[in-house]
Amino acid sequence: MAKIRVGLIVCEFFDDTLKNRSGFGGYGMLARHYIAEHLPNADIEVETILGFNNEPAFHDVVLDGNKKVTLLPALRTIRGNRLARWLNRCRNFSIRRNLELYLNGFDVFIGIETMPYTPSLFRYIPRRKLILYVQDPRPQADWDELDTVFNTDDGSPRPDSSVCDFYRGLIRDGRLVVISQGVDLIQKARDLYHLPTDLPVSMAGNPVVVDEKFDLRSQLKENAVVWLGRLDPVKRPWLALEVAKRMPDVQFYFLGVAHDEASPYIIYPYQQLPNVHLLGHQSGSVKWDLLKRCKLLINPSIHEAIPVSFLEAMAYGTLIVSCQNPDSIVERFGAYTGRILGDGRNQADLFVKAIKSILDDESRRQRLANEARAYVLDHHHLGNWIRLMRNVIRESTAADSRRSK
Repeated sequence: MAKIRVGLIVCEFFDDTLKNRSGFGGYGMLARHYIAEHLPNADIEVETILGFNNEPAFHDVVLDGNKKVTLLPALRTIRGNRLARWLNRCRNFSIRRNLELYLNGFDVFIGIETMPYTPSLFRYIPRRKLILYVQDPRPQADWDELDTVFNTDDGSPRPDSSVCDFYRGLIRDGRLVVISQGVDLIQKARDLYHLPTDLPVSMAGNPVVVDEKFDLRSQLKENAVVWLGRLDPVKRPWLALEVAKRMPDVQFYFLGVAHDEASPYIIYPYQQLPNVHLLGHQSGSVKWDLLKRCKLLINPSIHEAIPVSFLEAMAYGTLIVSCQNPDSIVERFGAYTGRILGDGRNQADLFVKAIKSILDDESRRQRLANEARAYVLDHHHLGNWIRLMRNVIRESTAADSRRSK
């Protein structure tokens, strides 16, 4: 029996060798280190599609020895003489034909949320299903909050009637399967994409790799706070730094870099604080060591879905302090400050109070740390996620007559 060929549609792949498509966000991590890493087996193969190239040719590369990543050829519009326009039409016809052959070579597609080019790809794929993996849908209410902070538009889709029409067509043809990493995100996806209330949505909580030999009881935790994430406006690193300024007796470790031009200037005045350690992007032993050592993770973002940093921290008994509370995770396993809009620095004392409430009650902190780790092991275990996702793929292709040959 032929393998089920899965096309993974995403905008980033957690790799700095891919020009303009490196992306060190959650989508890239999920794509490279989980879907492309763990789902392929004797029955399933995965190829990642990162959108369109700037050239009229396919470009592909193999990473980690077995992960094929492809950029698609781009169509071009030329305003020249009649001959030039005719030659361009011929070239575009050839590109369209090659795209159709390539895309119809897949049996099913997984879309990590909705990429701007997803609807255009499906013009070439009239029969295949799309598994929409809901990660971070942003209906208008979310954008209203995001727009209270400068420069937070990262290209994520805003409400768009053409995207709603695209999904309406897939639903009509029985070609849309929806899974979600979080419960609260299901309603947001229905609001953003106008999905009908009777469309089933299955839960598929994002996985994390957990050191199951880690013994929380023998780990000495420090009165320290760790930050995991980009130092970009949507994350509001200046708010965490303002909290650090007001808590000189607590060490703050920042793992991440800025990707915009303004944030470094806002961060600069805080760099000399003796309790602030700006360590840059870290994804190896430095990161895991800090998660094991620190009592708390701070997250002052203006917007979050269910960030993988929450799950990674909880796996090592590190509690969350945040102004976001997806699926009530923060109030269950940390301290929720309540919503904070705008710049936020004038409300830094809400974070100070929340941090102190945990550090001043060690017995409660230890109890919550154990509960947080147990929650991740139970709800985000890698092995369970692999089995669930493979079953979704198999069920989505079960009616394909080509599989029965």
